[in-house]
Amino acid sequence: ASNAVHIDYDGNFICRADTPGIARGLAIDAEANVWVGTYDGQKLYKVHPTNVDAAQNPPRCQIIASYDMGASIYGLAIDGRGMLWTASTPQTVKFDTVKGQIVDRVDNPWYYGIAVDKNNNVWHGGLGGGGPVHRNLGDAPFTRFDTQAQNCSAVTVHPDDGTIWCSGYGDNISKKIDPNTGAVLCTTSIQGGDSNPHGVAIDGEGKVWVPNRNGGYVNRYTKDCQPDGHFEVQAGQELYTYSDMTGIQLRTITSREGHWLQDYDSGYANAQWYKAEWTATTPPNTGVDVTFRAADSAPELTSNPTTPCGPFATSPADLS
Repeated sequence: ASNAVHIDYDGNFICRADTPGIARGLAIDAEANVWVGTYDGQKLYKVHPTNVDAAQNPPRCQIIASYDMGASIYGLAIDGRGMLWTASTPQTVKFDTVKGQIVDRVDNPWYYGIAVDKNNNVWHGGLGGGGPVHRNLGDAPFTRFDTQAQNCSAVTVHPDDGTIWCSGYGDNISKKIDPNTGAVLCTTSIQGGDSNPHGVAIDGEGKVWVPNRNGGYVNRYTKDCQPDGHFEVQAGQELYTYSDMTGIQLRTITSREGHWLQDYDSGYANAQWYKAEWTATTPPNTGVDVTFRAADSAPELTSNPTTPCGPFATSPADLS
C-alpha cells in the first residue's frame, strides 16, 4: 500500500489519497492541485486540494486523474509555466499539468532531489548514479550542464541570487554552487555530532536549512555558508527528505507570491478608520489582496494591533 496524506497546520488528519506503487514524489501546482508520483507504479496522480470523501474510513482525498509515466519517480518539481519534471533515470519526464500530457523525455543519467529555477530550467541531485549536481534546460535541446558538486542528494535554488544549494550526503559537506560556472562557492560544516545531510531548503529570510539523516537534528546556515543554528527535531531519529520542505519553490517559482507592509500615520490621536482606497497594476493571472490593522502607535502595530480587517480583493474597502 502507498498513499499521500493531507493534514492541517496543527498536524490533524484530513484525508488520505491512495496512490499505490510507493509514492516518493510530491509537488503542488499554481491551482493548488497536488501531484503525487510513484516509484514502483511509475504513475502520476492529480489530487484535489480540498475535496474529501468523508463516507470512507479513513476519509479519502479525491483523485482527479492518473497518468502512466513510464519512469520510476523519485521526486517532482513544477516550473513557472506549469511544467512538471520527474526525478528519474535514465530519463526525466516533462509533463504539462494544464493539458495533462507528457511533453518530452530527456536523458538524465543521475538523479535524486529536484528543483527548478526562475528560467524554468530543472536541477537534479546526482547521488542516484554517483554523478554531479546538474542542470537541464527547460526546453529543447534540453542541454545538460554538469557542476563541480559531487555527493549531493537534495537540491534547491536560492530565491535571492539564484545560487544552487545541495545537501552533501556521504561526505557531510553541503555546498553552494554558482549556477553559471558550476563552481562550488562555499561549503558548510556539520554542527553537533550528526552526519549525512539529507535535504536542503530556504526559508523566508534567506536562511538555508539542512536536516541530518543521522542524529535527528537540523542545521541552519547563512547565505555565505556560516553556521547559524543547530536544532533538535527528535534526537536519535532519522531525518530524510529531498523535497521543497519550506515551500519556497512553490511561492517563488511555481506560484509566485509576495507581500509588503506599508504603515500610514493619520497625524492625530484616536483616529477612526472607515474606508481605504488603493490602485494596483495586475497583469493577467495575478491579483492583489489587502488586509488592514490599526493601533495607537507604530510600535503597537506589532505588539498590540487590532484584529485584521480583510483581505479585500477590490478597492475601496469598508473598514467600519
